[in-house]
Amino acid sequence: MDWTHYIWIGLLAVILKAFFALLLYSLKKKFIPASNYVSAVEVAKRLQDEGFTPIINLLGENYTNLKKIKQTFSQYIYLIDTLCQAGIKGKISVKPTQLGLIISKEIYCDLIWWLSRRAHNQKILIEIDMESVKYIDNALEVFQRIPGEYNVRQAIQTYLKRSKKDIKEFISCRRKVRLVKGAYTEGDLSKPETQEQMKNFTEQFLIYGIEPAIATIKDEEMINGVFKLIDERGISKNRFVIQTLYGIGDNLKNKWRDRGFRVEIYVPVGPWPKALPYIWRRIKEILKNIKTS
Repeated sequence: MDWTHYIWIGLLAVILKAFFALLLYSLKKKFIPASNYVSAVEVAKRLQDEGFTPIINLLGENYTNLKKIKQTFSQYIYLIDTLCQAGIKGKISVKPTQLGLIISKEIYCDLIWWLSRRAHNQKILIEIDMESVKYIDNALEVFQRIPGEYNVRQAIQTYLKRSKKDIKEFISCRRKVRLVKGAYTEGDLSKPETQEQMKNFTEQFLIYGIEPAIATIKDEEMINGVFKLIDERGISKNRFVIQTLYGIGDNLKNKWRDRGFRVEIYVPVGPWPKALPYIWRRIKEILKNIKTS
């Protein structure tokens, strides 16, 4: 029997495994600069020194284990206290399903309320990510219960038709939002419709709302449209912030910062098992942008 064929197949499998392991390692290093909440503080300090505001998010979602939920809550408390003690004017971004929303709306409400209160006392701001469509109603209901003086900001996905109603409500009650196109696959608007809605929401919040955060991967055309609007309307640069992701579009971040705009960088933190879903979403977004550009 000629074993040469099988030897080559085995060798090829080893090479491919090593290649993909190296690729994933490189992607994780590019998109996820810290593996735990301790090293995340070091990254936050570096970004602040570079003139950016760090937004730290611990990777993970859809938790149904109460012990894990409480552990995540404690880690966020640690981050808030450590950022404050280090003199870092950073932010914390949390996912509702990290803090118990799947188990109970009331569990999530209690934990996000206490987290927001602690952050407010330590002068660290809280941002709330948006997840699957099935959690939107409960997540937004809880957001409305958080005292306005805590200055918590809620993400709103512009690839959903329903967001038009949500935006109108948040403008009327003077709540802060982060405008995002949406990173999941549940949008009910086309890409052009999503872009148009993003533009309309941005204009509404810049004129009538409170300090919107405009989130983009590297959509320079959209941000240039914002710059044009504020010039035409005489709106201050301090009326809004630009938020973008760690590891993508560094040249644009630097350019916007150097022009005097506030740029905040979303920094995901976590080990390999939690990193993979995030990396996969980023890859899909990049490929989608290449395909439609």
